[in-house]
Amino acid sequence: MNRIIRIVLGIVVLSVLLGACGEEEFAYIPSQKMHLGDEITSYSVHNVVKGDTVEYVVLNFYPEEVTQLHEVSYDESTGVFTFHNEQTAQYKLTWQFEVEHNYIEVQYTQNGMWYTVNGSSSGNEAVITVNAGMGVRVRFRNVGNMYADEDEIRYYTSVKVVQFAIESAD
Repeated sequence: MNRIIRIVLGIVVLSVLLGACGEEEFAYIPSQKMHLGDEITSYSVHNVVKGDTVEYVVLNFYPEEVTQLHEVSYDESTGVFTFHNEQTAQYKLTWQFEVEHNYIEVQYTQNGMWYTVNGSSSGNEAVITVNAGMGVRVRFRNVGNMYADEDEIRYYTSVKVVQFAIESAD
């Protein structure tokens, strides 16, 4: 009887410890900047953003490869291209991805909400109407297999951005 109580207590203690480890928060670090055409084969647990319903990784670009527009700025810490146009304007977004096991999204923000432009992972384009302060980003969902690399938790993936461009449509 004593042995059964010890085993049950051991299981309870182990469950509590594992549950506490599962709630550990990791400091966010933006993903490494990538050139168009580069493939991402892994990413760190620190690159993962926890959303309301999904976890995702925001891609980080060299902005001069994506747009030449002076009214668009880029924030490397968030991976967001922000529009600073003086009046409402039309912009064309063009993209082409090669992915395995990931869902990749081109998104724009308006009034604090993010909206997905593309409905699939294949190449496409869209024209969006933009006001000052709106932003655009590319993200993929965190669905890679986890592994330990020295002192870091990483995920396998296969994401290649062949094309991503922001241009004036006017």
